Amino acid sequence: MSTEIRRAAGASTTYTLVASLEGTILQRLEITSSATLTIGRLPENVLVLRDQAVSRRHAEVRLDQGQPMLVDVGSGSGTLVGSVRLLPGQPVPLEQGLEVHIGPYVLTLELETTATSVLRPVYAPPDAKPAASDLDELPAVVARTTWPAPLPVDDRSRYARHLPSIFHESDFLGRMLLIYEAIWEPLEQRQEHIAMYFSPATSPARMLAWMAQWLNLELDPHWPERRRRELVREAMQLYWWRGTRYGLTRMLEVCTGQPVTITEDPDRPFVFRITIPKYSDVSRDFVERLVRAHKPAHVGYVLETSS
Repeated sequence: MSTEIRRAAGASTTYTLVASLEGTILQRLEITSSATLTIGRLPENVLVLRDQAVSRRHAEVRLDQGQPMLVDVGSGSGTLVGSVRLLPGQPVPLEQGLEVHIGPYVLTLELETTATSVLRPVYAPPDAKPAASDLDELPAVVARTTWPAPLPVDDRSRYARHLPSIFHESDFLGRMLLIYEAIWEPLEQRQEHIAMYFSPATSPARMLAWMAQWLNLELDPHWPERRRRELVREAMQLYWWRGTRYGLTRMLEVCTGQPVTITEDPDRPFVFRITIPKYSDVSRDFVERLVRAHKPAHVGYVLETSS
């Protein structure tokens, strides 16, 4: 398809930026000349991509003489257009059919011959895919394979080579040092890879609850491992936003594994109306404990379950 944009007489072209993850459409945003579409991890952005691979302020999309332009604003992980990584601060035109990769997310451009003057998000319908379960909007966290520490395979310890040469041929010392080698080598290997034990992405699953205690987090042992890892991984940022609507929404989404909607009750000021999916696998009591701990102190709430 030609990259030339043809406009029908009497009609204007609508540019829509589509964000998807693993084939599931998460959000659609209309691009207009009246506002710059900012992309990043923090809620102050127009398009919020909640993944650690996405920078707090990652990229921007704006209309320049009727052409959508994408610019990377100095992100840490970079922005790929096709297979080419963008240079920071260098605008490139967005074309229909070309994929933009930001972390695990894929952005594409759609054209429609309908006029619009409002930049608004259009979310995928709740029945589009039960993908909301178990944090499908988040990238997969693959558990680290656990390998046993190597044990001595020879009948003589290699530690004997560090002794004076007169002891190298001693069969007794070679066999005796096998005991120490079998004890110390696993400890040395663990010490060399100690950082992996304290990373939520690579630590053994049995250590997640222990790390959660450091952060005063409540982990349900029946949750999928992926969800437990995600909660520990995002803990510091969740505490950073604690007491805000965004922080409460994100905490509920991570802990329930489902999309959560929080709106302000138009009839009662300072009251949140919180809607969680009917098929959530966490108890209502647990959700209410989370709400009381992370909502703004001056705000009340009404907890509802979507049909």
